[in-house]
Amino acid sequence: MKDHRASRHPGPMNFMRVDAELTGVFVAIGFALMLAVALPITKWFVLGTLLLGVLVAVGIRVFRAIHRSKSNSRPGASSGGFLGQ
Repeated sequence: MKDHRASRHPGPMNFMRVDAELTGVFVAIGFALMLAVALPITKWFVLGTLLLGVLVAVGIRVFRAIHRSKSNSRPGASSGGFLGQ
């Protein structure tokens, strides 16, 4: 039968004494290296998603501008609610 009163593992913080600022620098350098390695591979994906995002944003603005001008031209039309309803 297992003895549940056994001492627990001390964890990494009891034997790894590292300055937090130095560790943060290493993490930042690691992320920069990962970006430098992955950017050529993902260049077209990133550019495509940015272009698609801009197109969707422009489409939404045009859609709302067209529907706003139509709802303002009708007499008694309300400007509030979901899609001018």
